[in-house]
Amino acid sequence: LLVWYLDPLTLKHDISTILSESLTRPFLCLKKEMHERMRWRSIVLSMVLSPTMFIEARALLHNWFLVT
Repeated sequence: LLVWYLDPLTLKHDISTILSESLTRPFLCLKKEMHERMRWRSIVLSMVLSPTMFIEARALLHNWFLVT
């Protein structure tokens, strides 16, 4: 969390990686992927448990959806 707070570009990169992979695989079962991929699970849990990171991620996702 501290790394994301100090350098928001790492947060952007991590979330963009998850989103771009989910776009390339449209029939992705998120429940299965969250169970199998510890990195995805840790990113999502970190965003949920930290309100500041959730706000940053929400702004990032808003901009990302506007671009795509």
